[in-house]
Amino acid sequence: MMLEDEGYVSETSRLLWQLPCYGSCFRKTYRDPVLNKNVGLYVAAEDLIAPGEATGLATSPRFTHRMRNFKGEVDRLQLGSVRNTCKKL
Repeated sequence: MMLEDEGYVSETSRLLWQLPCYGSCFRKTYRDPVLNKNVGLYVAAEDLIAPGEATGLATSPRFTHRMRNFKGEVDRLQLGSVRNTCKKL
């Protein structure tokens, strides 16, 4: 992961720096279809949405990462057919 993702070290530093402030942080690792490589991102606890009755992520029926993208990023992802719908909040 460290060899393929240039931002791995900076995202890990960000996660470890924020951990004492927020109390919990998460790392999301996935294959990015736009970059065509594995990516590991820091996810703040406020951006992780899970059911209130879930006792853990492993047993949760669903959890969602709220991604805060700029309009140009959403348009690029839609044109690349990565995402086909967009809901404004």
